[in-house]
Amino acid sequence: RWIQRDTIMPRPQGRIADVMRRLYSGELRATLDGQDTIAGRAADIVRVEPQKNGRGPSRRFWVDRSTGLRLKAEEIGANGRLLS
Repeated sequence: RWIQRDTIMPRPQGRIADVMRRLYSGELRATLDGQDTIAGRAADIVRVEPQKNGRGPSRRFWVDRSTGLRLKAEEIGANGRLLS
């Protein structure tokens, strides 16, 4: 017998919910882009970009391996220039 219940975790809302929906539907692609050390903390670099030919702005996030917190972020324009 299988019983399915809703999760007790809070549901994402707003922009986070939109990004997660786009990741699940395949509109966005998230890839591991490398590793780095930020402020003495080991971090994984995650790149999020549009799925269609990789055209459009992308973002890179440095995520602390032990805590999961974002340590650094970059936004890269469609032309490859660093925006922020």
